This record gives sequence, structure tokens and C-alpha cells, in this order.
Amino acid sequence: MSTQVSRRNTIYGYPNPQKGLQQEPIVQQRDPMTSDAAEIGTVWCNTVSSSYFILCSSVQGVNTWTSASGGSETLTALTVNPGNITATAGNVDITAGNLNMAPGSTATLGILVAGDSTITGTLGVTGATTLDSTVDIGGDTTIDGTLDVTGNVTISGDFDLTSADAISFTSTSNTDPSISLTTNGGTTETIQITAVQGTNPATIELVATVGGITLSGGLDDGNAINLDASNAAGGMTFVAGTNGFVFSATAGEFTVATTTGLVSISADAEPTTIDIGTGAAVVKTIAIGGTGANVITIGDAQAAGSVAIGTAMTTGTVSIGGTGLQTGTVSIAPGTGAQTVSIATGGTGIKTVNIATGAIDNVVTIGSATGAASVSLLSGTGNLSASSTGTISLSSAGALSVNSSAGAINVGNNAVAQAINVGTGAAARTITIGNATGATSVVVNVGTGALNLGTDATAHATAVGSATAGCTLALNTPVGTPVVANAGISITDTTSPNSGLTLPAGIQVLSGTGSPSGTVTAPIGSLYLRVDPAGATSRAYINTDAGTTWTNITTAA
Repeated sequence: MSTQVSRRNTIYGYPNPQKGLQQEPIVQQRDPMTSDAAEIGTVWCNTVSSSYFILCSSVQGVNTWTSASGGSETLTALTVNPGNITATAGNVDITAGNLNMAPGSTATLGILVAGDSTITGTLGVTGATTLDSTVDIGGDTTIDGTLDVTGNVTISGDFDLTSADAISFTSTSNTDPSISLTTNGGTTETIQITAVQGTNPATIELVATVGGITLSGGLDDGNAINLDASNAAGGMTFVAGTNGFVFSATAGEFTVATTTGLVSISADAEPTTIDIGTGAAVVKTIAIGGTGANVITIGDAQAAGSVAIGTAMTTGTVSIGGTGLQTGTVSIAPGTGAQTVSIATGGTGIKTVNIATGAIDNVVTIGSATGAASVSLLSGTGNLSASSTGTISLSSAGALSVNSSAGAINVGNNAVAQAINVGTGAAARTITIGNATGATSVVVNVGTGALNLGTDATAHATAVGSATAGCTLALNTPVGTPVVANAGISITDTTSPNSGLTLPAGIQVLSGTGSPSGTVTAPIGSLYLRVDPAGATSRAYINTDAGTTWTNITTAA
């Protein structure tokens, strides 16, 4: 039921006949309602909740009671001048509106719990601080306890965090980003994270427990991201799992430089595949070694294995030694071990192998004269050619053989008028042409020039033909052209009665000892001259039957 108290009590006295008394409090066991009417300023006491209310307004039957519970007070505005607001126990809670401090003012708190806060003066908190919403700080703030902020923090001045204990930034927000450090003051702004005394390798550590770490620099030059370990003994260690490392530049340069230090790639003792420039379907230029006196070694420290260059190329060029004005030495297998050096040994694909074919006066040496060193030059059904605009010399301390298993051996068979010299060196040589095997024959042809056998000015014997039974020697000239023997013809075979000269039509001129009758057979008309002492009727004989019948010829005494 509503309470209606519309009049105050009146007293009578001198000099005024009546005077109104102060309205007495309304004491009930409940809180007032808007329908409870009384004189403005009346106090309502709730004995159950130990709270009181003051009637502040009454408009068209709606009564507004302002309450304060448990010793608290609800105010629409509070101005204290001069003096302080002191809370000796409990909290100062602002559940709506703002706590505004004028510039230059100071707030020193034990424990601060606030919502949206704008601080333009000095704030000192010696206990814990919890800020549940946005904080704007324009002045100096000192917090000696714990600071918990669930909203945003905006700082207009310097912001220094100094603690003898650890400082931790933690966000439970599932947003991107959850924690952000941003500067936006001008072109000289920087963000620095500095560890002054730490010596641990992980003094400054960036850790993403299950995610990744991205460093992004927006500067448009080579200093967009700098990792600096320039201490005299400083270094950098990069460790990755099975996904490895990816260094990528968009049309930019990737440089690894150590001045005088060592650059090692896959220097651990693990079986590793190292790929350089293996991207598919693109043209890459891969250069190793600069313009200095570099020493470049590939595979020099391994005891076994292989080194392959260009083995997967189907087209293109593999060059060793450069294409410019190089003056150094290009060595292949210069070591002291027993190695096999293979060039173009693949079993498929026809290869053209060029060695020193450049248009310059190269000096090419193949093979060695040491010990049992050997050189083999092989070809299939194609040709094996050796050509020179100078001299080709073949020299051997042993036998020098030129053979053909299925074709002719030609010496000087081109149509060039040049001399062919065989065995012309000033040494006592035995020169053998041809052999006595089977139907082997030797043909010596001349044009309009001469055929000279043993015509040099030395004392020597010249033998033509063989003394083996069945051998013949024919000296042929055109009809009417004689065979000339300037010093005569000597037939030295005295063991055969048929040794002599054969004239046209088969007539022979023979010589021997004793009478030829019954022992020497010759064509009819042949002559036989005895070389032993005989008389005038027994020095010469003529064959009369193409057999062994001879008639003596009488000579002068």
C-alpha cells in the first residue's frame, strides 16, 4: 500500500503564531515506490536493508526516491572544494560515466579497479590495478603492483615499464592481432627490444608454440630486414625441421658473404641432396667464382662417390674454363690416385666431342710417356681422321703399327702432288714392304716419272726377286725398248742348270759346267755356255728338241 504524507507538523509559539516542523522520516520495512508520496526532502528508512532514500522530485504523481545502501551514497554530481575524497576502506566504484582528472592533477591509489579511464595528470597506484575497458593516459602513470587491462590503453606521453620482477604481456583474445606494438609518429620512429646484460643464446626469444613467425619490412632498399651479429666472435644459427629453409627474392639478389670466413653448405655428416638452380622450365644463370684468383674445388675431400655436371641436360652447353680471355689452367683428374676419366661414354645418343677446336693456335697433348701409359683412339663405322696444316708426327720407342681389319691402308691417296718418304731418316734401317703369306702381292706404280730402286750413291747390293723354286722375275718394256744394264747382268745362281736369261719366244741363254746333253731341259733354240775348261767343240751348245738334246757349236780355238 502506498504511503501518503502530504503535511508536516505545526507548532505554536511567539512571536509567530505557527511554525512548520521538519518532516519526520518515514520508517518502513521496504523500499519506497514511485507511488509513495511525501514532501520533497523527506527521508525514507528501510529497517530491513539498513538503507535510506530521499524524495528528490514528484512529477505528475511519479515520485523519485534517491537511495544509498550499506553506508553508500548515490549522487548525480559531487564537487569537493577544497578538501579530499578519502576512502579508508572499500572501493571507489564508477559503474557508469568517466573519472576525469584535470591536466597537472595527481591521483595516488592503493588498488584501482576501473572501466573506461582517461588520465591527463599523474596516476600513482601502489597496489593492483585492473582496468576493464579503454584507458587513455595523457600524463605520468606509476603502478607499483599488478596491472590488468581488459580493454585498450592509449598513452599520449612516454610509457616506461620498469620492474624488479618479470613483466608479462598476455592476451586471451582470439583475434588478429591479439597483441600489437605500433608506432605512428613519423619517419624517424623505431621500436627497440633490448636486453642489456643477458648472455644466454636465447636472451631475446620469439616463440610461436604452434604457429609461425613472420618478419616483414616495408623499406624499399636492401635494409628492409637486418639480422646483425657483427660482434668479433658473433655468429648466427638457423635450425629447421623437415620442411627446411626457403629463401626467396622477387627479381632481387641473394648474397652470402663472409669476407675471409668459410661458407659451408651441408657440411654435416648426413646423406644430403644439394640442389642449386633446379627450378623447372626456366633459364637460370649459375656462376661460381669471381674475377679474383679463386680456388674452386668440387668433391675434393670425398673418398668415394661421384661428381656429375650436366648429366640431366637434354640440350644446352656445359662449359668448363670460361669463354673469355682466361689464362689459367683447367685440370680434370689431376690427382695422384688411380682414377678413370670418362668423356662422352654414354651408351645412347650420338655425341660430338670437340677438344681445342677453337680458331686459335692451341697446343693439345693427349697421353703420357711415363711407364706403361697407353692411348687408344677408336672409331666405329665412321672415320678416324687426323688433319694438320703443319706436320703430323708419329713416334714410338717400340713398334709403330698401322692396320686395317676390313679396308685398305692408304698413305698419300689424296690428289695432292706431295712426296711420300718412308724410312728416309739418317739411320741404318731395314725397310720391309709386303710379306710372303699366301697370295700377298706388292704393286709399285709410277706415272711419267722414274722408278728408282737403290739408286743412291752408296755401295750396296740391290736384289730383286727370290731364289725360291717357282719364283719368276719379269722385266717388262714396250716392244722395241730394251732393258738396259749399264754394267752388265750377272746371274750368280750356279746351282740350277736352268739359271739364265729368257729371250722373247721363250729362248733361254743358260750357263753351267759340263755338257747339258741329257741333263738340261730348255726350249728349242736355247744356248748353253760352259763355264769350265773345254775345247773348241764343247764350249757352246744349242737345243734342238725342246728337251735335253743339245748340239755343240764349234768355236775358234
